[in-house]
Amino acid sequence: MKGLLMMDWLTIKKMKQMLLIFVFLCLLYLVLDIGVFMVAFIPIVLTSIWISVSLSEYSSGNTQFLFTLPFDRKTFVTEKYLFCIGSPLVLLMILSGIYLALKLDQGKDLLYLMGGTAAGILLLASLMVPLTIKYRKNAQNYRSIVMVIFILIFAGGGQWLSGLVEKIAPYLVWFAAIPFIALGFSWWISLKLITREEF
Repeated sequence: MKGLLMMDWLTIKKMKQMLLIFVFLCLLYLVLDIGVFMVAFIPIVLTSIWISVSLSEYSSGNTQFLFTLPFDRKTFVTEKYLFCIGSPLVLLMILSGIYLALKLDQGKDLLYLMGGTAAGILLLASLMVPLTIKYRKNAQNYRSIVMVIFILIFAGGGQWLSGLVEKIAPYLVWFAAIPFIALGFSWWISLKLITREEF
């Protein structure tokens, strides 16, 4: 699994122009005093990009040699979820820390926003990973539809999302289980799909 993680990370590192664009956007959001939008929006968008990049070799159809490498399909699927979810969650914490350092009085709202965004990352990956495995090259159309829906949800600068999380706070334990249940089911579906493939 370590080799797969390194391969995905090196692929992302090559996308320097895209990473610089996102750094510029973060700085712009901070200058314009819309850091909340940065915290909610950037990790969600990067989750979609990470999934597309991480599964690009599989979705391109160049899989006849992929599984001759020393890992099984379960390890492959698990690594994709770890990478495509773990990286945006780390970024979410970094961006939240930066925003909190500038807006010390926004701690409570930021906590709600982080929870909502983290749930969004899990749900987005739960939808996009099996779609990409199932439809391969044609998955881009489905990913675009899912991404538009998520952008509409998170494009309100995070205020709507943090307000929603605050309202359901008394029942948060129950609602918090939904993304994890969806993620577990998604992982199972993805594993079934990739196990049925013959290369």
